[in-house]
Amino acid sequence: MRPHHMPMLRHFAAILLAATVGLMLQIATGLAQTKPPAATPAKSVLSLPAAPAAQAAWDGRWNGRFGARSDVSVTFSGERITGVSFLGQPLTVMSTSVNGAIAKMSGPDFSLTLTRIGPASAQGIYENNRKEKAAVLLSRN
Repeated sequence: MRPHHMPMLRHFAAILLAATVGLMLQIATGLAQTKPPAATPAKSVLSLPAAPAAQAAWDGRWNGRFGARSDVSVTFSGERITGVSFLGQPLTVMSTSVNGAIAKMSGPDFSLTLTRIGPASAQGIYENNRKEKAAVLLSRN
C-alpha cells in the first residue's frame, strides 16, 4: 500500500471498530428480545442466534467504500464470485470460496473476507500483502 493510503487505513480501523460495536449491539439486542420456551433451559449468553443472512443467496453486485473515495465492488453469480474491483479497476482473483454467510477471495496482493450481516448487507475485512487491514461495509445493489 502506498504511503498516502496510511491515513485512510486509520480511518478504516475506526470504521471496523464502529461496525464491530454495531454488530455486537445488534446481537445483544437480539438476545435480550429472545425468550426461550418454558420447557427448555435458557440459552447461554455465549450461544449466538443463527444469522438469517446465511440462508439468502449472495447473487448480485455488492458495493462498498473504504473511506470517502475508495470504492470496492464484488459480483456474485449465484454462490460464485465472478468479479472484484477496487477504485473501478478489476482485481486479479486467484482463489474464492463461498460458504453460507462467509465469502472469501484472494489475489496476488490482497485478501478479502465478507460476512453477511443482513439480506442485503455485509461487512468485510481487506488485507494487503503487508498485512495491513481495512474494514468495509457493503450493500447489494
